[in-house]
Amino acid sequence: MKALLYKQLRLVSHPMTFVFAFFGVMLLIPNYPYTVAFFYVMLGIFFTFTNMREQKDIYYSALLPIRKRDTVKASCLFMTLIELLSLLLAIPFAFIGARINPFGGNQVGVDANVTLFGFVLVLYAVFNAVFLRSFYKNAYKVGMAFWKAVI
Repeated sequence: MKALLYKQLRLVSHPMTFVFAFFGVMLLIPNYPYTVAFFYVMLGIFFTFTNMREQKDIYYSALLPIRKRDTVKASCLFMTLIELLSLLLAIPFAFIGARINPFGGNQVGVDANVTLFGFVLVLYAVFNAVFLRSFYKNAYKVGMAFWKAVI
């Protein structure tokens, strides 16, 4: 599993996925819909799975002498790692934003607090469940899987 995750991180992942994980900095912007910062992480995951399709990674993984369910587990683990990384990187900026925000609360959406992070965890869980099921039914229609998961 460690080798498959390493393959996922080094060969398959799109570089913008890691850039989008740092968008927790957007929690410093006053009166901004903070959930947008976490939407970009889902967009980066979409880019990674599109990259996976274009590189024919599923065919390559099917030819390896491993169980097929381990390739799916590696994809799930990769998604979880990226999402948790984005949350961990956003936590310090939530604290800093609460200290430097001159207006106090977020007038557009949820404040950067525990509620936001709980909502984002639920958002990620629903996205992962819908996206992965839809993607692995037919690995060619990445865009359709993404739209189903986002809606």
